[in-house]
Order: sequence, then C-alpha cells, then structure tokens
Amino acid sequence: MKTTMMKCILLLGLLLGAVPAWAEPTLGHTPLAMAAEDQPVNIDFTITETAELASAIVHVRSLSAGGWVDLPVRLSSAGGWQATVPATLARDPGFAYWVEAIDQHGVRSVQFASADVPHPVYVRASKIATAEWLAAQALEGRRHEINLSGVWTDYRSFGPTAGTAADNGPRFADFRASWRFWLLRGVEYLEVGVGRLRGTAAGTNGAPVAVGFDRGWADVSFSVSRDVALGGRLILGGDETSFRGGGAAFVRFGGERATHLRLETGFTGGVGGHVLASVHSAALPEWPMWMEVELTTEPNQGAWGEMLRYRVQRRLTDWLWAGARVSYQSAHSNDHGLGGGLDLQFRF
Repeated sequence: MKTTMMKCILLLGLLLGAVPAWAEPTLGHTPLAMAAEDQPVNIDFTITETAELASAIVHVRSLSAGGWVDLPVRLSSAGGWQATVPATLARDPGFAYWVEAIDQHGVRSVQFASADVPHPVYVRASKIATAEWLAAQALEGRRHEINLSGVWTDYRSFGPTAGTAADNGPRFADFRASWRFWLLRGVEYLEVGVGRLRGTAAGTNGAPVAVGFDRGWADVSFSVSRDVALGGRLILGGDETSFRGGGAAFVRFGGERATHLRLETGFTGGVGGHVLASVHSAALPEWPMWMEVELTTEPNQGAWGEMLRYRVQRRLTDWLWAGARVSYQSAHSNDHGLGGGLDLQFRF
C-alpha cells in the first residue's frame, strides 16, 4: 500500500514537471519625475515575455482631482512600447500613475507602483499660467462685473459764499454704468462704460453756468507681473454743443482684490483733468475699503480742487456687493463741500 502511494506521488510529480510554467510578462521603464505643462507625455517601456502579454495598462489621475484614467500600452511607430498621457492631465501640480499587465490567461499583475501608492510626476505651470490661476482664485471664478454708481459732489456746502449770490458751485451729479471682463492672461481685463454728468459751475465771468457731459469709455489693463498692472482709458463724449475726447492712464501695485496702491492721471477736453492716489484695503474681505486723494479741475476745466474720499463696500450675497462713499472737497481756500454716493456691483 505504501509502495503504491509513493509510485502515484512520483508519477504526479513527473506529469507536473512535464507541463511548462507560464512566464509572467514583465514591463520595465524609467520612472518619470517631471513633465512639461500642457504637452502629451510619453512613457516608454521594455517588455519581456511578450508572447504571454495580452495587454498592459497605465492608470493615471491628476494630483489635484479626478479619478483614474486607463491608458493602453501600445507598440509605437518606432518599434517600442509606449503609453501617452494626454495634455489635459499635464497640468500643475501634476499627475500620478501605476502600471499593470494582463497575461493571456487574464491574470493581472502590478508592474510598477500601485493604486494605493501611485508614482507622482510633477508639472510646474508657467509664470503666466500661475498668475492667471492665482488671479482667478481671488476672483472666486467670477470674471464678469457690472458696476452701477451715482455720486453727488458739492464744493460749497459751507464757507463764506455758500448760499449767497456768489455761490456758483461747482456742484454736480455723476451717474455711471460699466461692464468689466477679466481675461487674466497678459491683458488683465477689458472694461466698457457710459456716464452722465450734470450740474453747475462758475463760467468765464464768474456767473454760474450749467455743465453737462455724456460719455463712454473703454479701459484695458495689462499684467506686468503678479503685483503690478498698467492700464489706459479712452474717453469719447460730448455735451449739447460740442464733441469731447480724453484719456487716462494708471499703474497699480498689488492685486485688484488685494490691498494695493493705484495712481491715475487723465484729462478730457472741456471737462478737466485729474490726478488720483487711491489706497485699497482688503484686511476685511467682506468689507473692502478705499481711501483716495484727488486733485481735479473737473467738471468744467476750472480752478484746481482738492478732494478726500472714503469708500466702503459690503458683500450681500455671493454675487452682489453694495457700497457707499463720502467725500470732502475744496475749490478755494475758504469754500468747502461734502459729497456722497452709492454703488452696486454684480459679479458672475
């Protein structure tokens, strides 16, 4: 009995030894560390035991978000084995991958890294793309703005001539509406707007005259760097008797939504010129504030006036902001006035 059992075991061993063992396919490659932005990425492989290889897969996903994408390993035109990661996955901060082979019997074998511990490949965006991403984050993804404002300015609310026959202002109301679109790549934003100014001011003989100016404008701002922007404005308009044109230029140090300093100067024929310095504080994100100092000859190209202005906004919803402003101004050393206004801003 024991001899018979030993013979059976020996015979089974001989039979098993006669069956060739299946050789597991093996994929080798040099792991990637870095990749160029927005360019397809090729991963080259060397494969042994190709006769047993049914297919090979590179599993890829973004380091920032998203699920796995399965990329086949194929024979390239150059005669090597290759998988291509699409350019859409070659974005900052990068992507991760692992490699799996499937043999002729459907058996899967992990060849490199794993789903739990994939291999990272880092992609660093260009300075322009990085700046665009940061600016878009500051805008909360909302690239459109509609601004509506109404302002009343009075240079002689009090003083020796206020309320007398010599009181000829200037005093005026200024209404504005504009639309701004943020491009964020090189050209920071484009803006178009319209405005209507009406009031009184001193004429050439000192007597009060009506002033009015309806205009449209177009702004463009250029990103010089992450914290510096340069821009210009073209103004076209007129009153009941004449056509008028003008322009302005500005420089801003700091992001539009961050604390920054803005310097601006401009001139419009028959209306006047101005020099403005504005400091914006973003210390309270829900209550942005501005302190401004302006020297101006507006609204009728008269004597220089000085203006101090304070502005504040309040976030009402994700897309609606409301603001108010007060100002103190003087056209002559003894004549002073107050001003104020309201504004609405829609972001979407």
